[in-house]
Amino acid sequence: MRRGVNADNANMGLNLQRIRRYLGVKQTTLAAELGMSQPEISRLERQKVIDGERLQQISDILGISPEVIITFDVNKTISTINASPAGQNKRVTGKPDLSEKIVELYERLLESEREKGKLMEQHGETYRTKN
Repeated sequence: MRRGVNADNANMGLNLQRIRRYLGVKQTTLAAELGMSQPEISRLERQKVIDGERLQQISDILGISPEVIITFDVNKTISTINASPAGQNKRVTGKPDLSEKIVELYERLLESEREKGKLMEQHGETYRTKN
């Protein structure tokens, strides 16, 4: 007997949860991408049916087709996800890319130092003109 489900008896929320977990995407990460809260994602994952527009948005974020969520089959889905861009580059993990984060923090530090330098120059000029 086949363990997968067909579109007639699909539990899209449960399927979404399984796929999201397989990809290593946290509810908070998916929520942020969708402009939702984590509790809303939790409720969405308990729904039997997810509306078409929301399903498409989720699919786009996860890098899979909506049909994968609708017709979830463990073996078939894992194979499909591994063949997708999200599965191949493994960067959809819900964790920040540390090298990107380091660059971002360094750029913020440089900008802060530039602003500090400008303030010191302005303050120094003000101090010199008063004395």
